[in-house]
Amino acid sequence: APHPNVHVLQPNLAFYKRVGVDGVFEQASPYASNSDVEPLKTYLFGRGLRDPNFDWRTAYGEFLDHYYGPAAPQIDEYRELLHERLRSSRMPLWFYNDLSWLDAGTVEQAQNIFESAFGVVDDDSIYAEHLAAANVPVQFAALVCPPRVYQEPDAYVFTRPASQTLQEYVGMLESRGVQFLNDYPLAL
Repeated sequence: APHPNVHVLQPNLAFYKRVGVDGVFEQASPYASNSDVEPLKTYLFGRGLRDPNFDWRTAYGEFLDHYYGPAAPQIDEYRELLHERLRSSRMPLWFYNDLSWLDAGTVEQAQNIFESAFGVVDDDSIYAEHLAAANVPVQFAALVCPPRVYQEPDAYVFTRPASQTLQEYVGMLESRGVQFLNDYPLAL
């Protein structure tokens, strides 16, 4: 699932250093690089563990440029979209992220950003593969986010972001070698 915590990784490490913490166990997804921008977070963790006071914004930009190439601006836009949605929701981002802070409109915006990102890279490039992995959490969010609800004179209308079926999503995960979903074995 989308988990917008990139902006707190370095500040947290710098805080731990200031208060005398000798060791930090950073956990991300041990099962797949298809988790929420896992390579970016791993890079920032690594930099921060060596030097907790590093300029994370510069490192973030450098990573995006090298890893996502021409789609770096879109990935930055996506990260900012999620961060702003989380901030405006005023909800905490827990370890087990239930996506209660996310809404259908934000998911649709994220889908549009990824559509734009895929449009600026060659289909057979490594950047396209990196984008496909980064898009997996957005596809999950489209499946599980709360629908919009409208009341009409004689009915309630529910609308959702466009998404794969659960079977299609699981098939896509299996084709990417994903074996776990939310830390549970992938099985229907």
